[in-house]
Amino acid sequence: TMNDAVQNTAFGFATLGYITTGDYNTALGLQSNTSIDTGSWNTAIGKTAMFGATYHSYNTAIGAQAMYFTTNGA
Repeated sequence: TMNDAVQNTAFGFATLGYITTGDYNTALGLQSNTSIDTGSWNTAIGKTAMFGATYHSYNTAIGAQAMYFTTNGA
């Protein structure tokens, strides 16, 4: 859906799957940061790391299911 998202890096099934306008995110791992929509400057490494994050910015989650159920914040 990357309508206006720029300079994002994704590696893994469904990684950054819903991003629309978020920029400069890095996500590595199965469904890592999959729900992010408008958040920017996030790093998620690990299976389902930041899975439910939607409007987050400036966060780092490392490890399987790290920050799994958070919904917004910086």
